[in-house]
Formats: sequence, C-alpha cells, structure tokens
Amino acid sequence: MVTLLPTWLAKSSPAFRCLADRPVTLFLLLLAINALARPYSNCAHDARIYSLQVLNQAEGGAFADDVFLRYGSQDKFSIFSAVTGPVAALADVRPTFFISYLVFNTYFIWGLFRVTRALIGASNVSTVALIYLVSADLLYGGHGIFTVHEQFFTPRLVATGFVLHALERLLAHRFAASVLLLAPAMVLHPLMAFGGLLMWIGYVAQLVLSPRAFFAGLVGVGMVGASLLLFHPAGLRLFGEMDDEWHDMVRLAVLYNYPDAWSMIDWVNQLLALGLCAGGFVWLFRADPVRGRFLFIATLVGVVGLATHIVASMSPYALLFQGQPYRAVWILKVLQIPLAFLVLARWSESHALLPRLGALALAGYFLIISFATNEMLMFLFVLPLAVFYWWWMEDPVRSDWWWHAGATTLCGGEVSWMLYRWGFMYAHREVILGYYDQSELFRVFIQCVPAVLWMVLALVAVRWMGAQGQATALRWTCGLFALAIPALHFAMDATPQSRSRFTRYGADMDFVRQTIEAWGQVGERVPAVYCSLGRVDYIWLDLHATSYYDAVQTAGVMFNRKTAVELRRRIERIRNFEMDRLRTEAVFLTDDAKAVLERLYGANFEGSPPSEADLVRLCQEPGLDFVVVPQKFPGLYSATNGRIYVYECYKVRTASSFSARVAPRGR
Repeated sequence: MVTLLPTWLAKSSPAFRCLADRPVTLFLLLLAINALARPYSNCAHDARIYSLQVLNQAEGGAFADDVFLRYGSQDKFSIFSAVTGPVAALADVRPTFFISYLVFNTYFIWGLFRVTRALIGASNVSTVALIYLVSADLLYGGHGIFTVHEQFFTPRLVATGFVLHALERLLAHRFAASVLLLAPAMVLHPLMAFGGLLMWIGYVAQLVLSPRAFFAGLVGVGMVGASLLLFHPAGLRLFGEMDDEWHDMVRLAVLYNYPDAWSMIDWVNQLLALGLCAGGFVWLFRADPVRGRFLFIATLVGVVGLATHIVASMSPYALLFQGQPYRAVWILKVLQIPLAFLVLARWSESHALLPRLGALALAGYFLIISFATNEMLMFLFVLPLAVFYWWWMEDPVRSDWWWHAGATTLCGGEVSWMLYRWGFMYAHREVILGYYDQSELFRVFIQCVPAVLWMVLALVAVRWMGAQGQATALRWTCGLFALAIPALHFAMDATPQSRSRFTRYGADMDFVRQTIEAWGQVGERVPAVYCSLGRVDYIWLDLHATSYYDAVQTAGVMFNRKTAVELRRRIERIRNFEMDRLRTEAVFLTDDAKAVLERLYGANFEGSPPSEADLVRLCQEPGLDFVVVPQKFPGLYSATNGRIYVYECYKVRTASSFSARVAPRGR
C-alpha cells in the first residue's frame, strides 16, 4: 500500500525510511525516547495500592487489617499479588516493581511496535506514530486518571503488553497463539484484558460465520444481556447489588467512573478514538478484509464497552459496574494513533480545502496537551507570526500559505507552551519545591516537552546515523539510555538515604520509623498509623504499618460496600487534618477540584485548622496506634523533629482522660 506523506514530513522521508527498515534500531530508539519522555515514577498512582497487596502477600497477610484490604479489594480478581509477593519477599517491593517495570514496559513497547506495524506496515507513517505512542499521554476514561502507557508498575502494564501482542497475532491469524497470550492477561488484570478477549471472540466469529449469522448472534447476545438488566432478580443474583448509599460513596470517592461526570474533552477523546477506528474499516481499509474486520470488531467492542458502562453506572448491579466496561476503550486509544497519522498523511496531500482543514484540526487535537486557556493563548501568540512569515516573507507567496501557517502555528504553539511552563516553574521554583519532590519536579519538567519535539530528536539521531555510518553506536546509545534513565529515577527513591535527600518527606519518615521502632510492640504486630502528609506508600513500605486513612485508599470503595461505609466513617474523624493539608496545595487545585474535595470530606475548603479536640477524638479509634501530623498540640506529642509531630494514641487517650477527671466543674 502506497502512503502519501504530508509536505512537512516529505523532506524527512529518507531518514524515517532508513529507520523503518531497521527494526532493531527503531525499537531501541523507541525504548530510549520513552525512558526520556515518560520517566519511571517509582511508587506513584496505583502502584501504591498494588505495592500494599504485594507486601501483604509477601508477609503472609500481615497487612490484612488495612482498611483497603480488610473487607476485600480488587486483589480477589487477580493472581498478581500471589505471583509477585514471593519475589518481593526475597528482593523487597521497590526493587521488584522496578525490575518488573523494565521487563514489562519493554514488552509493552514491543507490543505497540508489533501491532502498529502489523496494522499499517513498516512505513514512515508507522515510525512517526510509534514515536508519538511512546512519548505522549494516551488518556482514556474520564478526568485524566488513566493512561494506557503508565510510568509505574502495576498488573495493567503486564496485561496490556500481552493483549497488544495477542492482537498482533490475531491480525496474523495465529488464533491459538493469540488466545494463549490473552490467558495470562485475563488472570493478571481482567479489566484490561477483557476487551482483547472480546475482540478475539468477535473476530473469529465474524470470520467463520456468515454475515447474517454473525449479526443474528450479536442481536441474540444483546437481547439476553438486556433481559438480565431489565429483570432485576436475575440481574441482582448474577451481579450483586450496589445500593444508592454505596453508589453515593463511590461517586464521592472515584467520580471518574461515572460517565455523566466526564468533561466535554473526555467525551471528544472517546468519540474520536471510536471515529478513527470506524473510519479505518469504512475508508482506510475498506478493501482489506483482515484489517477492515479487525477495526470493525475494535469499534464494536468500544461501543459496547462505553454503552454498557453508562448503563452500569446508573444501575444497581455491583459486579457489572465494578468491571468498568469502558476500559475496553484503551485498545482504541492505541489504534487511533497510527490511524490518525495515516489520515493526516492522506488529507494533507489533498488539494481540496476541507481535507486539509481536517488535517490541521486533527493534528491540533493530538498536539495540544491540556486545552488550558494559557495553552490556547500560546497558539494565538504564534498565529500572527506564522501568517506574517508565510504570507509576507515568502516570495512568491504560496497558494497554500494558510496551510503552512497553520502547521507552523501548531508546532510553534506547543513549543511556546513548553517554554512558558518551564519559565513558570523556574520563576516559582522555591514555592513549587515545597509541593513536589525533586524527582517529581524533574519528571514534570521533562513531560512538558511535546511529542513533536521527540519526533525531531529521533529525526536528528537518524540523520546523524546516516551521515556518520553510526548505526551500531546509535543502537548502543539507545540501549544505554533505556536502562540508565529509569535506573536514575529509581535510585532517587531506592534507599532511605536517597529518599531523605531527594524527597520532601523522606527524612521525616525516617524519623517516624525510628520512633515507631522504639515502641514496645513492634515485634508483635504491624502498627496502625494515620499520617496526613498524603504519602501512603511511605506508611506501608517505610513505616511498615497499616494506614488508617489516605485518599488513595478510597479507590477501594468500588469493590466492597463495607469498605465504602468504613471509609465514610473514618473521613468524619480526619476531615480537618486532610483539608488543612489540601489548603496548602490550593495553588494547584481548580475550583472544580476544590468542590469535589468539599463533597468528599463534607467540609468547607476555607474552614478551620484541626484542633486538639480533633486529635483526641481521632486517638479514641480502636486499633489506631500513632497519628503523624504537622500540627503541634503541646503536652500530647511523643516525638517531633520540628516539622512533624508523632502522637502515640494510647498516651493521648490517657492524657485526655486525666484532664477530664481533674478539670474543675462549672456551677
């Protein structure tokens, strides 16, 4: 299949062709770009939750009383912690997650590489699409919570790697190999793998059945599903019940699971992925039965997933909602990138007005990062400069000057947005360092670089390789970067010494750990700690304690009603401590985010700081051993380093009880 390239890419065609023809070099270059553009984030996001599950397995259930695990979690749907726990028992959780990330991130990129080239061939377009895939966010769902390509280790990364490889085998009609690859994905993370399984079933069914039989079967399955949903006794028996109170807590804690709360940009994101996949089988691969069928099934799975999730979010069926059917859209998010670049290549070479305008609009969507007001202002700043150059400075003036001005505006606007954010971070570096670890700030700094600049970097590297005959040197350099950059980020968080130096709370947690170790009951059981610093991973991994409450644990409300009820009860105890910390981060919170937090904690964002009475009430909680907060209540804390205060609950209860007995009674 002959692929037309846009003018701005045509001059680079020989260099990218050279790269496309050298798969080993290309793959190593992708690993290096990914290591630079999306640095390893250690124990971030959901890696914290999975680290608890693995730690609990590694230590024979020692953390089973943590509120996230006590009543059941997503761990019951996966073998991940059972498989990873024994390894972590030998090598510790952090190194285990890091090595696993290196292995399975490489496998994930291998899956991207295989499925992209299987879909659109070893072409210049696939090469550019792959560079974008490994360097840009691939958001799916709502509120920017989930990305396909995560910068930390969870079973999602493992499952998506297996699914991508399985999809490539499916395109090659290696059906047995494909389903065998889906098997480990299903037992490690069924939510991410189920979409791939549906694609396998749908593809094989459409291949072996006549069109009439296929659509009859589709209608039949739909009618059975609708009957289960409409006949509540059967639906409740099959899926279990999520009542209104449980739904309310889920909505407060994990609002992103409700499609009616997604923003317009979220919906555009989902619908564009569906539209590009639909365009693939209707237009791009209409004459190709294999790719056309593959994209048709992908679109069908995406539509069914989104529609089912919308119904599930409004229904009383627990398991159906917990299954989060919208997760199937992640596959479309991967497929949409090579398809979008293929559409860009064709439309940009057209001489008609509408296709070229469509190409600019499509390129703009994939280049614009946040759609924030300040970002859009950068484009308005660059636009007149681009128009001036292409209309006034070019002699003779091109008939399609507006096209070149538009493309220049998009690229220049993103570079300007990057420079603006860099300048903002530098100007406010002292304030920002109060809220970010040094390693976190470095990652934010790097992730300001737009995907178009990583494409330029790849082009420069390939041209250097061609000019100097240094293909071997480029491969070795890329391999070194792919290992060294993640290792550097891991090293910043690998030891207590490095955490003390490169993180905000590392030294504080080391101080708290020593305080708890001096506690007389450390050897008898895992202590329970409430810490308001917002770093629950330090409680689990550094303090070796269960956590009384952290916002991360609220993800557990999806999987058990008792967890939701218990967390709501605990929120009443700690709301003032949590809100006081969040007020210090107000500069990073939008008004909408503040409103969500007010609903979750049931407190005004501009409310009062926690009082001694709040501490005393919290310390009355059965089983809670320590409270670690930055607030000072004289006469009650057991230890301090001047920044945080450690309160031993037993002593606080004793002191408050004594004060109540000796306090003079009023007349």
